[in-house]
Amino acid sequence: MPQSRSLGGKLWEIRASGRDGISNGIYVAVKDRGIVDLRVFIKKTEKTPSKEIVLATQRAKEVGLP
Repeated sequence: MPQSRSLGGKLWEIRASGRDGISNGIYVAVKDRGIVDLRVFIKKTEKTPSKEIVLATQRAKEVGLP
């Protein structure tokens, strides 16, 4: 899997590995604001859980992102 991939719409997922394992984050890139992290979690399956996508979408709306 690439380090970053689109989840549809403006949401993107990124993988990060550290000494404790691999974690994933969902973010959006916003002009003049840069990257806004919406959710970071440990992914236990290949598919991104839909509840994580829903939560990230809700957080994007809360902070006024498109």
